[in-house]
Amino acid sequence: AEYFGDQRDHWWNQDFMGLMAKRLGLGEVHKALEVGSGVGHFGRVLLPHLAPEAQLFGIDREEAWVKEAAARAERVGLGARLRYRLGDANKIPFHDEVFDLVACQTVLIHVPDPRAVMREMLRVCKPGGLLFLCEPNNMATMLTLGSTMFHRPIEEIVTIVRGYLTCSRGKEALGEGNDSIGEMIPGYAVELGLTGVEVHQ
Repeated sequence: AEYFGDQRDHWWNQDFMGLMAKRLGLGEVHKALEVGSGVGHFGRVLLPHLAPEAQLFGIDREEAWVKEAAARAERVGLGARLRYRLGDANKIPFHDEVFDLVACQTVLIHVPDPRAVMREMLRVCKPGGLLFLCEPNNMATMLTLGSTMFHRPIEEIVTIVRGYLTCSRGKEALGEGNDSIGEMIPGYAVELGLTGVEVHQ
């Protein structure tokens, strides 16, 4: 619960979100879905960049997170525009072609088959709509040696990398996703027939 505290609202820089909104035309979005919404952090950051009357729906498989997301939306006066319900990313509980925008962030790294989830997201997205997929490559991030790590003993760094790879490969072997799938997502999108694929970092 502490991991999902209020500080997580600041994971996304508002200047960056505003720039992405302009580039992607998010101001034209009237109905959006966030897959794997957790307690609603990303939805609350995204909503101000959508059309003024836009509604954003969120699904999550954890009932406690759904209730908490709804409660947080109510506390900030957005209960009518942010709606949350139980749902699985592999079987999204909405009809075909409902949403102008379907988004997720740090979700595809936790599923055994990201392409299957992306197909589901496409199914509920209107023709000409937008998939907005925010996924990391945690391996690349971990290997970016900042000023605090650069001069550490090489064996220490190797031990850290070995530990990370062991955990990540174990997670994947258990069917719980790949923490470094982010860089693969654009290729998966092309495989699934999407056009106008853009990558921003």
